[in-house]
Amino acid sequence: MHRTVTTWPEFKEHWDGVLNFLIGRELTQFDFELPPLDQFVDELRRCPGTQILSGVKSATFDLTDISESFRKLSIDQAMDHPFNIANFNFEGSDLYAPGKLFHGLQDRWVEPWGRALRAHGFTWREFFPIVFVSGRNCATNYHNDVSHVLLWHRYGTKTFNGLKDPDRWTTVEERCHRDDFHPERNVYSRPAEITEDDILRYEMKPGAVLWNAFTTPHWVDAANEVAASLGIVHRGLRLDGRLCLHEEELVEHQRKVGT
Repeated sequence: MHRTVTTWPEFKEHWDGVLNFLIGRELTQFDFELPPLDQFVDELRRCPGTQILSGVKSATFDLTDISESFRKLSIDQAMDHPFNIANFNFEGSDLYAPGKLFHGLQDRWVEPWGRALRAHGFTWREFFPIVFVSGRNCATNYHNDVSHVLLWHRYGTKTFNGLKDPDRWTTVEERCHRDDFHPERNVYSRPAEITEDDILRYEMKPGAVLWNAFTTPHWVDAANEVAASLGIVHRGLRLDGRLCLHEEELVEHQRKVGT
């Protein structure tokens, strides 16, 4: 079940499956430096588009918004506080500006990965960077993403927990339903019946790169240190014109319900 893809033929064979996998350095010679972790967290939390949640471990995704109180803490206090930070849209912020956190990110990471995909027959509808940060011993709880996500881990240690047989634990409705106006409707609980034998687990240290498969349920636990990853979202990703099976399922579901 555990897999590390090291060649483009391997990536093209496995990208459209339901299992997550690591990507070796042979495909990910990325070159983008980041500042010290406390500066990274401080710049992100001050960005108006950044989502800051409680980070409390649970079977269900915790949507408790702590952004107002978290931004009032000193950076030292913030780094010791439970939290989960996510930002899904840097456009319109100053994070790309010279001297800011993500100046050069597009040129040195996002665009090189996009060029490599195109060179191997991939196209897409949406393609953009995101970021996740978890406080010490915090978690991004059970959920799925309506996209493929390339994760490049940069600080600390995270454990990325997926499932060996994802379709056993989800319904078509759970995989396909999404309400961007009411995010709480996208959340469901990790089944209590899931055992250790059902989990496909990857430990991610700085430099690790993981492919998170389209709509595959997962949860991510940080170790006893603040941990952060950059990501690239891929929606409508096609290889030689073909979607993955789960995105084909989503398109068909949307056609049937008229969305």
